[in-house]
Amino acid sequence: LNISALLSEMFSLVAAHRVYLDSSFTSVVLSVMVLEGFGRSLDPDLDLFQCARPYLLNMV
Repeated sequence: LNISALLSEMFSLVAAHRVYLDSSFTSVVLSVMVLEGFGRSLDPDLDLFQCARPYLLNMV
């Protein structure tokens, strides 16, 4: 799953429909995109969602 591509598409839709996003949410999304890009430069097969899944499940 390419999270950066998904989030990039989301930003495109948000801009096209002139939806307001809170700046803290936008910062988190951009940070995830940068993190995934950096991770993929080290490991092209990186699945960031799969790596983060155990941590995300513990938060719920």
